[in-house]
Amino acid sequence: MHQASNSYGVNMEILGYAGKGNPSKDWYGHEGALSMAQIPSPAATYAVSDSSRTVMESYWVDSCTRYANCERYYPRTGTEGGTAKKNFPERLTEDRIYRHNRGSLIVFADGHAGWRPADHVYGGYPQYDWGIVSKEGIIVREY
Repeated sequence: MHQASNSYGVNMEILGYAGKGNPSKDWYGHEGALSMAQIPSPAATYAVSDSSRTVMESYWVDSCTRYANCERYYPRTGTEGGTAKKNFPERLTEDRIYRHNRGSLIVFADGHAGWRPADHVYGGYPQYDWGIVSKEGIIVREY
């Protein structure tokens, strides 16, 4: 076993590290959590999901949400930017790197929840999603 894994992660673009009144802003330039009005597509934006980390980031979609148990067994190196499928195809055959029947439970920013198979979990950028222009994902944008 590589390390203890988390159970769920929150979308750090919605619930960033910096708080109101904190003189620094989070990595996305926000000060505090986003309001519902600041999320262009809340019904398509992931807010909380199964994750091997406490946060979700589109750049780490593979080690966060797609393969939510991956970091229990392997380091995240080489999985950045949606590259796990290309770099480690043999790992994707292992049931142990997945949760919930090879998928993830996701709560969307509007409050509804759903299950997605790993190959239908998206970061929200085509370069992290095998060239797919997704209709949902981690990144806060119009879907």
